[in-house]
Amino acid sequence: MPNKAEKRKLEPQPAPVEAEAQKQPERVAEYKRILIANCQDDLKRKAISRAIERVDHFSLNLISSDFVNAATHIVAVSLSPTEKIFGAIAAGIWLLRIDWVTQSWRHNRVWQPEDRFSFDSDPTTIRDDAKSLVAAWRRNFERRRRNEPKVFAVDSFKAVAVLSADSPVHRRIVESARRILFAGGAHCKRGVTAANVSHPAVHSSLSLVLVVDNENEAPLLKPSVVQTLLSAGIPVLSCDEIKTIIIHDAPRHLRTLLNLSIDYWSNRFNTVHGKAAYPLFCHKFEPPSQKGATTMSAAPHVIDLIDTSISPEKSSTHYNYNDMIDLASS
Repeated sequence: MPNKAEKRKLEPQPAPVEAEAQKQPERVAEYKRILIANCQDDLKRKAISRAIERVDHFSLNLISSDFVNAATHIVAVSLSPTEKIFGAIAAGIWLLRIDWVTQSWRHNRVWQPEDRFSFDSDPTTIRDDAKSLVAAWRRNFERRRRNEPKVFAVDSFKAVAVLSADSPVHRRIVESARRILFAGGAHCKRGVTAANVSHPAVHSSLSLVLVVDNENEAPLLKPSVVQTLLSAGIPVLSCDEIKTIIIHDAPRHLRTLLNLSIDYWSNRFNTVHGKAAYPLFCHKFEPPSQKGATTMSAAPHVIDLIDTSISPEKSSTHYNYNDMIDLASS
């Protein structure tokens, strides 16, 4: 007679795949992580939160004042250009009207199809100043559906440093920018500051530098620092360009970003110190050809494209500092 241990060995054991399937709920693929955006009324926000939690046991209401990368749905009262809205656009996740929650609550607590409640499902409800946001969301949402790379999943954004002055307000702006960049597929480098960014050991690992820069204050970076970064082939842009790139799906190639950098800092420094103070920023990079490489890894070395020996008086390619490139038209 076999003992109990031998009986257990003789009993058929479930296959590993079947055992794993038994542990998983059937509806795990439908799990929704919902974030409420642009709702200033506390009572209304609490009511929406309760509805989300009671519509479906497989739904999670994410309570946060910031964008959460784990979110799958953003329900917004309005389309104000806030961090959560830009995070949803960059990530390409659902951006829905608040009606989606209320209608799902009324229809036997079953989530209704999202397509019926997207902001572009009813164009009459979209304000003129929000149409560009809706168009950008739809473009990135379809990009995600087709399993295409996200808006910032390019070589130029593979190692981004966001710099600012050392103050609580500026630090919040930096963290907000990092969350939006990460949602769009970029990778941010920490530990980089305005004091050490020009050191070769630091900037050699960077692909882009973004600066929280206030035009009413002195520039955060010195001209020599900007010159060092541009000569190393590292674009240096204002942090506000993140939203512009998201909305207009502007070119994100290395040379385009370098030319934008020259435009920005030419205007910035020469506004402070007088025109033609820095001839370095008078000379722009050749635009990328259709057949040529447009990624950072294959771009020519930037230092060969800058001629710092030409003075503004002798230069025939003097740049008008007041004419900034419009990303929307590029």
